[in-house]
Amino acid sequence: MFESRGRIHVHFSIPFYAGDQLIRTLRPIALSLRKTGVSIPDPQKYREVFSRKVRGAEGGVFMPLEVERMSETLDESAELLVLSFNDFMSAPSDIFAGGVIYGEAHHRIEYLRNLFPNREMTLFFSAANPGAVMAAMLNSGAMNGDRAEKLAHIRPLWSELTERIDLFHPDLPVILWANEDTPVTWPAILREVLDLPENSAVPGGLHMAGAVLDGRAREDLGSRISKDLPKSELQMMRLLSVFLWDNVDRSRTEFEVDHAGWDQETIDDFTLIYEQDLDSCLDLEQVTVITLETMIDDRKEELVDA
Repeated sequence: MFESRGRIHVHFSIPFYAGDQLIRTLRPIALSLRKTGVSIPDPQKYREVFSRKVRGAEGGVFMPLEVERMSETLDESAELLVLSFNDFMSAPSDIFAGGVIYGEAHHRIEYLRNLFPNREMTLFFSAANPGAVMAAMLNSGAMNGDRAEKLAHIRPLWSELTERIDLFHPDLPVILWANEDTPVTWPAILREVLDLPENSAVPGGLHMAGAVLDGRAREDLGSRISKDLPKSELQMMRLLSVFLWDNVDRSRTEFEVDHAGWDQETIDDFTLIYEQDLDSCLDLEQVTVITLETMIDDRKEELVDA
């Protein structure tokens, strides 16, 4: 369908919870990135079209004029094309339909691969504690009553999703990051999305740290970094983790839900299973998991030398 060659990185955000942090970080620097062969198209110009097609509208087929317009929108001449979706895998309220995460993922990935047959594809998932995502769904009013109570009894796993993708697409790299750690790991995530060398400076690397700090703390962090700029990704992570521990606005990171069937024991169970689940995702060769723990584990030698 879209015949250009190169690479394509496709990101799937978590509805209700993670929002569009990635595209909000990258779009302001899209023009400068284009000069390096990276296209960050405006999602408002392609998301609805792709999501409609994958759900079967017009038989899922792009007409010749649509291909021409979309090719221009996506800037298909770019060496690296970065797309970000929020409802491509499922309708937002159906993310856990059938008790799993994105039950139609392997089919919808196949659809994308057929659209871009000549591009090397990598998938990026914004992962999060399913319990926290459900809490955000319930608190938003997207669902309530009996369905809210039923959600408290399911434990959907990210590892099940990655195993399913690996079964149907064993050649496809998957990078999954824990949203809970993004205030610290955001620079590394941006580097992976943009396929940059390690320790590359990327504008917007402090975007997520700023989101969990109040105004004065953000100024203090900027001042501290300006005075003693970290020389490596590891040093930046260490600085951010220490600073955030002392200064984070806890009200912006709390996981709360007040619905039938939900209590503190339920929340604690979700959290424990989620932490174990992320470890299980590491069992697949094609899957990379970005958390503060995995980033530090990958740099143990650097840590010793530091």
